[in-house]
Amino acid sequence: MVAEDDWRLFFAQQHLRGQTFVRKMWVPLNEDWDHSHCAGCMTKFSLYDDGESLREGYAVTADYKLGEDYEWVCPDCFEALKDNLDWKVLESPA
Repeated sequence: MVAEDDWRLFFAQQHLRGQTFVRKMWVPLNEDWDHSHCAGCMTKFSLYDDGESLREGYAVTADYKLGEDYEWVCPDCFEALKDNLDWKVLESPA
């Protein structure tokens, strides 16, 4: 759990409190979508191995108001913020 004044909470708490996530490889929402950002720290997710982008993280499930995979959270932010924001993890299919 992080302090209530942790700057990452500002971005994530407004729309992701109580959400369910699944850990998976990043996927674009459509063919025009080339990257996403962590809802906590803004780290970039993409398919490109550019040395800066993440390839795996936590994605919202289909229950999210804008749909599955619309929001992403990096592993570090997920671990730090999950208790503050009541996040749940759905086991990914084998």
